[in-house]
Amino acid sequence: MAVCDIHGQPISKEWCAEFRGYFMADGCLMFNKYRRKYHTKNGPKYSHLFRVSARIALRGDCKDTLLEIQSRLGGCIFRRNGHNSPSLGGGKVYVSKHTEEWIVTSREALQRVADILKGPLIPYRKAEQLIPFQELISMLHESGQHYTSDEKKRIFALGEQLSSLKAYKVNK
Repeated sequence: MAVCDIHGQPISKEWCAEFRGYFMADGCLMFNKYRRKYHTKNGPKYSHLFRVSARIALRGDCKDTLLEIQSRLGGCIFRRNGHNSPSLGGGKVYVSKHTEEWIVTSREALQRVADILKGPLIPYRKAEQLIPFQELISMLHESGQHYTSDEKKRIFALGEQLSSLKAYKVNK
């Protein structure tokens, strides 16, 4: 079954292969968790929130590529400004030019990305990441719905699993 774009049109195998290439080189599957503080009559309370996303970051002069991806898969494009960083020693200054970043966070868009990434010739490390990523997508609720404590535990465990699969391991 072919993957369809945001307009309901089937995406060609060639386009999917090209997307996988960009994603394997410059993309990542993300899980972010954070705490939000809110106040009640009994004092401050904390809510644990999370966000699942897929991203591709490219040099600023490659924005056309990200616009093409956005036109087929949805999402947003953000500009990340460059910066100058002094080296820790030697007095050199490293200049970083701006980058453009495509990001999707909706369940439908994330599932579309996961379906494309399931295609052939995906590197082993990225293929391993798809397993917890797809389970995270399946657990996403609509905006405003609350998660049970068991769901939260499972979501955070999957997030930790995804993070550990992305970590570089050095054999000593």
